Amino acid sequence: MDNTGIVVVTNKVAQQSDLSIINQYVKNSNDINSLQVEDSRLPKSKLYLKIIGIPFYPHANSQEKLTSLVIETILKQNHIFNNISLTSKPRIIKVSPKLDMAIVWINIWDVQSSQNAKLLINRCFNVGNNIATIQGANMNPGVPQCKNCWKWGHSTFSCRIQGAKCVKCNGPHKSEKGTTRSTQTLVLFGGITSTKNGTSKSMLRYVKTDLNPSAPK
Repeated sequence: MDNTGIVVVTNKVAQQSDLSIINQYVKNSNDINSLQVEDSRLPKSKLYLKIIGIPFYPHANSQEKLTSLVIETILKQNHIFNNISLTSKPRIIKVSPKLDMAIVWINIWDVQSSQNAKLLINRCFNVGNNIATIQGANMNPGVPQCKNCWKWGHSTFSCRIQGAKCVKCNGPHKSEKGTTRSTQTLVLFGGITSTKNGTSKSMLRYVKTDLNPSAPK
């Protein structure tokens, strides 16, 4: 027993079914106030899964994209996800520019034996008129950024834009050949502005903004 609670050491990996025995023993102990003890739980780690077969535009005749909130609602309504806890919000990407289907990445809490993941992998469930399939996945590093056009959502290898774009000067060449300039650029808006040389006569207002593309939030 330590300041954070009670630690039970076993001679083999405990299963979920063993927890009821541990709970009963702890609560019946004379040295422990059972009212101050929470139910026992196994150490957990993150497991990574992906779901395929869900439309990127879930509503017919609408360009409204699939959201993480919609995915969370779908999972809660499906019995195969009972007792499954997500470690973070689902992440959604479009399969390709030409296909209106999505890949949904989910991270779940699981025990060392991957008990929850084994119950889910290769399972199918209905999402409207579509059949979604759960597959195992490696850790998702995040949304890729193309080093050719510098847009987010696809890798350099799958970029469909011919030629390259310089991230430094926005010219039609690779970045290493671009001219060196500040990471700040000027965006034009209507209005009168003042410059280093005095008040400009043009009807423009200059606002500094970050030149380098930023990751989507």
